Amino acid sequence: MKDALLTICVPTYNRYMMLNKCLSALSNIQAQNNYFNLVIGDNGSMDKTQDVIAKWKPKFENVTVITHPKNIEFDRNVASLFAEVDTEYCWLLGDCDTISVQNYSKIEQHLKDGYDAVVINTDEGLFDKQKTIYTNITDFLN
Repeated sequence: MKDALLTICVPTYNRYMMLNKCLSALSNIQAQNNYFNLVIGDNGSMDKTQDVIAKWKPKFENVTVITHPKNIEFDRNVASLFAEVDTEYCWLLGDCDTISVQNYSKIEQHLKDGYDAVVINTDEGLFDKQKTIYTNITDFLN
């Protein structure tokens, strides 16, 4: 098993159609020899979410699925995902978000540069923004 630099965490709840698109995009990224860990947290979905997870799970080299028997609310679901992270970086990705292979490769390169944190909003216009390096946590949070 390869050592991953990044874990992508995807919380979900009753949004199987969006999750399907998200996992499809992530599968395409990994199929291009990009390696990351994946943690999916199903927050007690009552739709076809488990079917979507079962469909995509074999496509990933290192995936962990956390299935909560009931909805434990978003924050606790996310916390359960973070508890599974053992890589240097973690990316909380919404179940309705996708990213292209090209942009993932750019992000991965930034991570290899050794930043303490990389803040990403969306795939669109990802690299149109001026790069800012913060040395003060208060400035970063503001």
